[in-house]
Amino acid sequence: MVESADGAAEQPGRRLGEAIFAPVGEVEGRTDEIVKRIIQGISLGVLKPGEQLPTESELAAQLGVATLTVRGALAQLRERNILETRRGRVGGSFITAEPSEARAMLRERLTRLSPLDIRDIGDLRVAVSTAAVVLAARRGAISDFDHLRAAVAELGAGLGSEAFALAEQRLHLEIVALSQSPRLTRAEVEAQSEMSDVLALRHLSEDEMARVAKGFAELADLVCERRGLAARSWMEEHMAEENSELLEFYRLTVREG
Repeated sequence: MVESADGAAEQPGRRLGEAIFAPVGEVEGRTDEIVKRIIQGISLGVLKPGEQLPTESELAAQLGVATLTVRGALAQLRERNILETRRGRVGGSFITAEPSEARAMLRERLTRLSPLDIRDIGDLRVAVSTAAVVLAARRGAISDFDHLRAAVAELGAGLGSEAFALAEQRLHLEIVALSQSPRLTRAEVEAQSEMSDVLALRHLSEDEMARVAKGFAELADLVCERRGLAARSWMEEHMAEENSELLEFYRLTVREG
C-alpha cells in the first residue's frame, strides 16, 4: 500500500492490506487461500487495478508460506486474468481485475449459502464491528480520525446505490482497521467477502443513503470524541437493522430470484 508523505493518512489502508497478507496459518489448501484472499482484496477495493503486489519472497514472508506456494497462487491468478507479471527492471505482479470482476468470481459461493449462513455471518459482523469501534475510539490517533472523517464524507458525494454500498463496505473496513487489531480486520474482510454481492447489490433510495450517511457522520463524531460505549450502541443498532435488511434482500433475490 502506498503511504502519504508523512505516513499517516494512509495508515488505515495499510492495515487493511496487512489483513489481506496476514499469515495464512495451518490451513489446508494454502495456495487456494492466497488466491481467495487476493480476490477478496480486489472485490473490496483494498487492492486496486494497476497496483503492484510485493515480490514472491516478500509475500511468502508475510503470509508465512514457502515461496513455491506463493508462486503457485500467482500462477492461478494469472490464468484467471486477475493479475499480470511484467518482466524487466520495473517488472513484477500487477493487479488487472476490476472490483466488479472479482465480485463476480465470488458470486458462485453466494448461491450456496443458506439464510442461516447469512444470519450467522451477520452475527459475526456485529461482534467484530462493535468490538472494533470501541477499540478505534480508544486507540485511534488524530491522523486516523481525519482519515475516518474523509471516508465518511465520501458517503455524501452523490453516489449511485451500488457505489454507495461499496463505499459503506469500505467505511466498515476502515473503522475495523482503526481498532489496530489484525484479527478483527481479517474477520471483517472474510465476512464482507462472503456476502459481497448481497452487500453491493442491495438497492438504497436517495433518502435511505442520506439517512445512512448522516448516521455514519454521527458515529465518526463519537469515535473522534473517544466515546467508545456510545459508538458501540450506535453500531449495534445499525448492524441489527442492516442484517435484517440483508437477510430479506437475500431471500428475495438469491434464493427466490
